[in-house]
Amino acid sequence: MSRASNHNYYLKNRERLINQTREYKASHSDKAKAWARERLYSQGKVCTDCGRAIVNDAHYCFKCSPKHNPSGSQSKIWKGVQKAKGYILVYKPEHPRANKFGYVSEHIVNWEIANNKPLPSGWIIHHLNGIKDDNRSCNLASMPNKKHYLVLSAKAKRIQQLEALIKNQPQML
Repeated sequence: MSRASNHNYYLKNRERLINQTREYKASHSDKAKAWARERLYSQGKVCTDCGRAIVNDAHYCFKCSPKHNPSGSQSKIWKGVQKAKGYILVYKPEHPRANKFGYVSEHIVNWEIANNKPLPSGWIIHHLNGIKDDNRSCNLASMPNKKHYLVLSAKAKRIQQLEALIKNQPQML
């Protein structure tokens, strides 16, 4: 078949093909939903609070679960802090640098306490030893964001120099 005849065949049968595809998708999704529903709710368990059907491995429905399984600071396993990208976060919703959940990086809070002033806008805290969760005041230094970038690039350059030095040195045993 030539390209033109293939295209003509497609145009003539386009509507039929679209309908067949829709029917297949609809019947397939209905079958999949029915299979999942049967598999999840096969034991006929119900929520002890409200009587709604629940999945086989649950004790409560989705709406009643938060009452019985608290999250965050109400949880039994709550540690009081969270970690994000290696930094420790503390819950201080009143802090001006708090995120939308009310958490602030602990190193910012520690620096502000040690220096008795808020961290200026456009400034960041640098961990001198490079360990993100070492928030001792002697390990924290504040600097403008631009200066921090220069410090990081200088560190990267020094690391490259040391690596080259090690590479050129004969190995010692």
